[in-house]
Amino acid sequence: MLTKRSNGAICVEGFAMTSKQVNFTGGRISIKRDVGAVTEYVLSIHLTQVELAELLGSVVNVRTLTTQAQRAQKRAIQKEEKARKEATDKQISDFLELGRALVRDHDRHHALGMPYGKILRQLVRDYGVSQQRAVSLITFARKQDRQERDSQIINLFSEGISKAEIARNVGCSVPTVTNVIAVHERRQLQLGGAK
Repeated sequence: MLTKRSNGAICVEGFAMTSKQVNFTGGRISIKRDVGAVTEYVLSIHLTQVELAELLGSVVNVRTLTTQAQRAQKRAIQKEEKARKEATDKQISDFLELGRALVRDHDRHHALGMPYGKILRQLVRDYGVSQQRAVSLITFARKQDRQERDSQIINLFSEGISKAEIARNVGCSVPTVTNVIAVHERRQLQLGGAK
């Protein structure tokens, strides 16, 4: 937004401009009075293609850019994707950490003989989450832990370790190990692969 002060200075988005042009990193902004207008000004922003590619990233048409600008655009897109992936990974990690804490407290209360509804209300009070959120986080954490355990069982079995030894290493029962291996072998047969 442009405003004119009593001293004749023009203010652009809070920056006072006493001249008709101001430089900023890599480009310039120029303000000119519109031809024949008394109170209207034209604001022009001048950027190089490289600066435009860095600024706008994925919304610029690549065919119209120079090679250097295309590289800058590619870097900007990769930076956006990396930041998005890191944010997603952090969010999943936080969910998993909170879910595992809920599981630990749930199991502790369950071992004391507390009924499920009371456990859930206690978790909601302790962690400040809704019942639905607590249930979904517990489910997510249990599923993730089960997948990690199953993957560990499959890897140990493929190394030729006995089911009893796997059960001791992983901390589960032999029937659980047998079931995980059987499910894995069925899936491999359905996919047409070897075990």
